[in-house]
Amino acid sequence: MGRIGVKGEGKREKMSMNTDVIIIGGGIMGLMTALLCAEKNLTVTVLDKGELGRESSGAAGGILSALHPWRAKPIINQLVEDSKLPYQSLIERLEAETEIKIGYRKSGLLILDPEAEKQEAIDWAIQHKYPFELLTPQNLENQFSPHFRSFQEGLWFPDVFLLNPPRLLKALTLTLQKKPHVTLSPHEAVCDFIVKDNRCLGVKTIKRKVMGGQVIVTAGAWSHLLLSTLGITLAIQPIRGQILSFSPLPETFQPIVLFKNHYLLSQMEGRILAGSTVEDVGFSKEVTEEAHTTLKTFALNLWPPLKEVNVLHHWAGLRPGTPDGVPFIDRVAPFDNIWINSGHFRNGIAQAPASCQWLLDKMHHEI
Repeated sequence: MGRIGVKGEGKREKMSMNTDVIIIGGGIMGLMTALLCAEKNLTVTVLDKGELGRESSGAAGGILSALHPWRAKPIINQLVEDSKLPYQSLIERLEAETEIKIGYRKSGLLILDPEAEKQEAIDWAIQHKYPFELLTPQNLENQFSPHFRSFQEGLWFPDVFLLNPPRLLKALTLTLQKKPHVTLSPHEAVCDFIVKDNRCLGVKTIKRKVMGGQVIVTAGAWSHLLLSTLGITLAIQPIRGQILSFSPLPETFQPIVLFKNHYLLSQMEGRILAGSTVEDVGFSKEVTEEAHTTLKTFALNLWPPLKEVNVLHHWAGLRPGTPDGVPFIDRVAPFDNIWINSGHFRNGIAQAPASCQWLLDKMHHEI
């Protein structure tokens, strides 16, 4: 199977269901792919083992950029860049159709004390014509806050956007529920693939058989477990990330603020998010006291007014990590009609529109 940028009988079962496209996984990739398929007048069935949008997609911070774009493979930044325009039109449409405010705004990314990577970051920004500004302590105080004046310097990327992932996923779900050719099936785990030779005829779930023309795996960190039942080995593993949210403050800030691999951001309703950890702990979604202490200490040191409010919530999600952060967006060889869109690690929300469109472009002869 290629990577993007690289080559390319017991109890009687319930009645089978026929559909053009079966999507396994109801996170951002699955729901956005379903919407694109529905716009082509295809019948779509989305299957998820749990609630729609409740895994890594719903747990994300909503930053529409790689946190350190100069560290990322070019294809990662390309997916982010190619998602920008589609997001603008999609969010306008979703907000108009559902009356859900998704919190999409141009927040900018402020990196405090870029230190050793400063020149690498600047060289990357110049090469890619990416707007930036190198800030002195006085700039930091005047443009942002006196709380940032203690830092030696800052690197300011103004063209970074932010949104609220749970609201985006809710709006997508409500929009899809109105589509006559879309069936959303949460709490219906896929147990097996029904294959003949090199073709998948459908899947078996815990409830029934679903027969379909094309099968797309968008199951995030669980994608490799699903495909392993077909003898497919996939380099995707769960990487836990924990986030804290704080109560709204009278005094807040506009940018996403990044310091030493942690970030602080303000959502549109005023909640402050502090994230996030990167932990290789298998499929454990437990939150830990250690992460709570680390993130709270980081947040209070960076933004002292947070000492006056409470931690509202502490949660974790399992990102689908790959060794180099590059997702799988391709056909699953040797099968003619099984496809995958997974492995986006920390950038799934930021890369979703382009990732889903890229996959459908590859599938266009098949659907």
